[in-house]
This record gives sequence, structure tokens and C-alpha cells, in this order.
Amino acid sequence: MVNTDRYVVDRSSYDSLCSHYLLQQANDETISYREQKKRRHLSFLLHGFEIDRKKVLNQSKRTVSPTQFLRTLGKLPRKVKAKPERILEAPSIINDFYTSGLDWGYHDTLAVALDTSVYTWNTKTNKTQLLVEYPTYDNAYISCVAWKPRTTDLAVTNTCTEYIDLWHEQEERLIQKLRTHMHQVIAMCWNGNLLSCGTIGGNILHYDVRTHSDYPTAITREGDVVCGLKWSPNGRYLASGSNNTVKIWDFRQLDAKRPQVNNQCHLSAVKAIAWCPWEPTLLATGGGICDQTVRLWNSMNGKEKCHVKTDSQVTSILWSEQYRELVTSHGKQDCSLKMWEYPRLHLIEELKIHQERILSAVLSPDQTCVAAASADETISIWNCFPRDKKRKARQVGSGSSLEFAMFNTIR
Repeated sequence: MVNTDRYVVDRSSYDSLCSHYLLQQANDETISYREQKKRRHLSFLLHGFEIDRKKVLNQSKRTVSPTQFLRTLGKLPRKVKAKPERILEAPSIINDFYTSGLDWGYHDTLAVALDTSVYTWNTKTNKTQLLVEYPTYDNAYISCVAWKPRTTDLAVTNTCTEYIDLWHEQEERLIQKLRTHMHQVIAMCWNGNLLSCGTIGGNILHYDVRTHSDYPTAITREGDVVCGLKWSPNGRYLASGSNNTVKIWDFRQLDAKRPQVNNQCHLSAVKAIAWCPWEPTLLATGGGICDQTVRLWNSMNGKEKCHVKTDSQVTSILWSEQYRELVTSHGKQDCSLKMWEYPRLHLIEELKIHQERILSAVLSPDQTCVAAASADETISIWNCFPRDKKRKARQVGSGSSLEFAMFNTIR
């Protein structure tokens, strides 16, 4: 605990040269009145004020407490709300580490996969709608949803079909079907008009939706279960996560037999992958239950920059460009969100409200809020990164409206 009874000097108006001069002349009584008048006149011409009237320490301003002083230097962590802004009920959500049934579109709409149905919820209008409902088969469920950037098109994968469906959310209609050749897709990400899909069979299927062809335009042979997939912000490199391994692929050589980088840095499946928004070559990855580690490393040479032991399964990683921080979501054992300071990876805050593991977490379009889907059939929304006008980082997207009641249901 920091005491606030100490006086901290405000040195913003402190002039060391003038103060030194005044201290040296304090005991000099031999200077005549005429000489003093001459010095005051020269001081006014040189400095704009009479130096004899200058104070050694200026206490005219309100003093700053040690707590405030340390916070301005970045020595104290900022305060984060310990309670979510909202909690949504999500009945029948699939409790599977390899699923990615939550995504937040640029138009402030959450897409949530609940068993064999996909629901959307608009954070501004508070409107919930059923977008698609597939027939119920044995062990069939929706494994992944992904919004196409800056559109209202949503890609949906179902374990009971051999297609990826592309839906127009506003018109509520199916606009395209992409053939997967019976490969079960468990990870998806967009790079402009290119949709990349990771499969259990160890392939990454790439579809250019502009061609209106239902066959992949390229296939990357990853070789193992692809549970994590993320394109770099510049669209040049693709990071794929599998058992114990993270691989980097070049956009210009998607059908290459070997990746640019093959980094066996974890001890279990790597689902959590996130590129740093302001450092194009910096990649953050998180391991599963046998690893429980978040690692930051250079994607060009595979060299690790730093790592932290989280003591829990890592299911998602999110970057905040404004605050220069990371958020990680966790399964067993903690079932919480953890906020980390970059680059030292010091724990800022642990946000815990869920009773079961968090399956995935996504960032709002304006990068202020985090939505976390849990196996306890709830989705929590946290205001982790409130807008701060004093920060210089660029803010992306439109504001997210979260001024509403505490509880709501998706369906």
C-alpha cells in the first residue's frame, strides 16, 4: 500500500540554473543597490522576468500524491473493472476446445454457434435473430463461424456436411457453398476475399470467394490437426497451430511443401494465435492443457522474445493496440480472462466470473470490449480497454454500445 503523506516536488516549473544562482547569491551582502538594479534590468531583458524574484521551488501548483506520481510513470497498473458489462445466456453451446463458435463483426454484431444453430446479436440495437439452423444428426454441431472483414457475410461450418456455407446476415440468405471434400473444418480466418480453413485431417483449404467456385484455389499440407489459424495484419503471412507446433506460411506460396518457419515451441495443441498489430513480425501463441504457456516470438526466424506461465489452458489471445496489452482466455484450471502488460508480460488483472472453461474470446471492432464464450452456457462482455484520449495509439472502428441491462439471452 502506498502512503500519500509524502510531498513530491513538482519539477515542471523548476529551473536548475536560476535556483543555483539564487542559492549562491543568498549570502552575498556586498552588492550595491545600483548593481542590484542593473542586474534586475538585464535579467528582465534576457529571461523575461526578474531573477531575484524567481523561486527555488515553485509550490503554487497543487502537489501530486505519490500514487498519482507513480501512475504517471507507469509504475502502477491501471484499474480494470472487475465485473462484466453484460452477460448473455448461450444454451447448448458446444463444450469443445477445438471449436471457434464466436466472432464479432465490424458492424457490432456477435455471431454465436449454439449446437446446430447460429444466432446473431447486435450490440447497438439489442436485436437477436436466428440466422441458420441445420438438421440435427448424431454428434453433429457447428464447429466454427467467421465474419468476412467489413461485410455482413458470415462463414459457417457444420460437422455433418461437406460444405462451408457463406451467409448474408442482413438478407438472411445463403449466398455461396464451398466444398470441403469431407474434411472437418475447426478453424477459419479471412484475408480479404480469401477464406482459409484448417481441418482435422491436417490440410489448410484456401477459397477465393470472388471466383464463385466451390473448390479450393489452393491447399496447404500442414500435416497435423490445424486448430489455430491467423493471417498477419498485412496479409503476407499465415500462422497455423497444431499439436506442439506453430508454422508460418507465405501468401505467395500457399501450396509449398514446407513452411517458412516451423517452430516446435509448445508442449500441446496450439489454438491461441495472435499477430501484434504494431510489430508485423511479432507473434503471440498459447498452448493447451499440457503447456499452459504464452510465448512471444519473431515469426521470421523463430526466436523467442519472452514467455509467461499462465497455469491454465490457453484458448485465445487478443492484442490491444491502444493500451499495448494482451488478453488471454483460459480453460482448465482457471476459467478466466487474464490481462498482461507488454513487453514484460506482468499480470495486470484476472477477470473471473465463469464456472466452466472459456472456449474462445473475441475483441470488439472498436477494440474496447472483449466477449468470452464459456462452457457454462454464458457469454460475458468486458470493457477491458475504455477509450483514452490521452493515448496516442490509433483507434480502429466504430464505437460499441454497451449501455444496456445486465442479462439477456441469445435465443
